[in-house]
Amino acid sequence: MRSLRSGTAQFFALFSASLLLAVAGQWFTGVYQNDLSQWPDEGCHYINGLLVHDYVADGLPGNPLQYALQYYVHYPRVTIGHWPPFFYLIQAALYFLTGPSTHVALLLQAILGAMTATTVGCVVGRLGGWSPGLLATITTLAAPEIFVGTQSVMLDVPITLLSCLAMLAWARFLLEETWPWSFAFAAAAAAAIMTKGNGIFLALVPPLSLAVTGRLRLLLNWRFWLPAPVVAMMTLPWYLVTYKTTANAFIDTWGHFVIEAVPGYGRLLPEQIGLVGLLFAMLGTLRVLLDREWYWRRALGISAVCVLVAGFAFTCVVPAGIESRYLAPLVPALVILSYLGIEWLLRSQASMTRTVVLGMSFLAILAAESSFPETTSRAMNAASNGIFAANGNNPFILVGSTGAGEGALTAEIATQDRKRQKYVVRGFATLGSGDFMGTDYLPRFETSGDEARWIEERGIGWVVVDTSPSSLVWKHNALLLEIAQSGRQGWSLVGRFPNSKGETLLYSVSLTGKAVDSTELLSTAPARMVGW
Repeated sequence: MRSLRSGTAQFFALFSASLLLAVAGQWFTGVYQNDLSQWPDEGCHYINGLLVHDYVADGLPGNPLQYALQYYVHYPRVTIGHWPPFFYLIQAALYFLTGPSTHVALLLQAILGAMTATTVGCVVGRLGGWSPGLLATITTLAAPEIFVGTQSVMLDVPITLLSCLAMLAWARFLLEETWPWSFAFAAAAAAAIMTKGNGIFLALVPPLSLAVTGRLRLLLNWRFWLPAPVVAMMTLPWYLVTYKTTANAFIDTWGHFVIEAVPGYGRLLPEQIGLVGLLFAMLGTLRVLLDREWYWRRALGISAVCVLVAGFAFTCVVPAGIESRYLAPLVPALVILSYLGIEWLLRSQASMTRTVVLGMSFLAILAAESSFPETTSRAMNAASNGIFAANGNNPFILVGSTGAGEGALTAEIATQDRKRQKYVVRGFATLGSGDFMGTDYLPRFETSGDEARWIEERGIGWVVVDTSPSSLVWKHNALLLEIAQSGRQGWSLVGRFPNSKGETLLYSVSLTGKAVDSTELLSTAPARMVGW
């Protein structure tokens, strides 16, 4: 009992320190002052969580798909169906405790990042003492994709935590071969898969562990097979219904993608914990492959190797794009294998020497973790504040920006518009056309005059224009800026707000005496949210 209390106290001590560091990192990079425009998907993830919260808060009013369709008309970034719902349930639960806001969503990312780092630190701490454990915690938190993941409302940090828990559960199963650990692996894997599709890589871990260890007798153990029906029952129905929606985002054919992905991700792998960390991880991999005695270190190392191989292989096969953040779930395995490699290298050294060299080794890994992209802001939070401060009656707000900027304004409007009286109108959906990924783009209008008349005839009262180069490359946004700068009658500049690459302009559009027809704006929801 004393050991349990001590372990719990150490976990919370590490977690408190990790959370403090994560929030300090967020504050230092200024994300609490920015909008959610670091990635195009951020606004989607925030709106999805808000949708779940509001559906429950409204008393579960009827068919959830119909509710989502109506929600989409107001805030057109609802994408449940493209992504599974597990993370949004966690978001919604937190919003009931704190109230919904983008700041709370960012705090949740810091909490999940701190939990991931603390879990890795506690594992290393149990193996080698709490000094290496603390260093492993900081190393995990400082890994570029974990650090960056805490700066944005994305799914990479949540799935990293769940993949880490699955890895530890499978290690325990390899050691003890008991059904509770097999079931724990299944639960963590199912939660990861229902957070993001690339969690499916965890299905490769059990068969890989057989190949690595040669313990084919496990094939006769029903406990080894337990995760298959559990995970299938919890995830397969969702993916059968939503596969076509998800597959629409694939950027290439399955076979052709591998040719570019293997060298591409091969170059990105060292960036996860730096080249020094990767070399130590390779040494740790060699250690567990050469070892023949079954004990916790080897079981943990085998599970980590399987997660590393499965995650890398899966990412290279599924044509979802080549981005470093897709390798984030491999970071805990890499840090643990790095420790095992350092420990093996120093196995004959005195205790004090080992502690000093361990510290220097982890500091070398930290020094190599140096690729931290700067955060961005489209100033959509300032534009939203300007709209609500003006107290205008017109509910239609047109946004001309990148996909990230559109999502950021939608998130800000939805946060302040708790009675759902506003309607965000996406420029990409109404002034242009293209698929989910923004390819096959065509502008709807050739001249600024035609675009202006369409806006006025639809009764749009607010126009937000992002003047950054990445926004103006799209013709409909360039036309919006041309309209705004032409001095057109009825268009009044309400505010101008500097953003990372230019400025964001807020205009009110006076429609006095003009006939309007807003029918098109009130029927923008897709015919179906999910399915074939």
